[in-house]
Amino acid sequence: MEIDENGVLRLKGRIKAAKDVSFTLNRPAVLSGDSSIAKLIMKHYHERFNHGNHNTVMNEIRQKYYISSLRSKRKIAHECQWCRINRSLPKMPSAEGDLPPERLRHHQPLHVYGGRLFRAYEV
Repeated sequence: MEIDENGVLRLKGRIKAAKDVSFTLNRPAVLSGDSSIAKLIMKHYHERFNHGNHNTVMNEIRQKYYISSLRSKRKIAHECQWCRINRSLPKMPSAEGDLPPERLRHHQPLHVYGGRLFRAYEV
């Protein structure tokens, strides 16, 4: 770990020689999991990725920041009002009407063919 010119504690990355890699990916900022900044970052990423899978949110956060005890911070999703509402009860299927009697008759399939000149032909 080292402190950069802005006074931010950063992790030393092992991919210095990699080209086309951003500075934040190579040297992520170190944050305490209990700090208010870390909680705001986690909440931002949780909402940015549409209240999705916790692992997706963690992977995206880890690309720019190193937050201690990040895995144990699932509390953000549990406190999210949108997640509470949408995960509280299973959605009930819409009530469908009864089938018409024509669909419930017991006869051989293809017993009556379509109408030619408005008459049905029987086989």
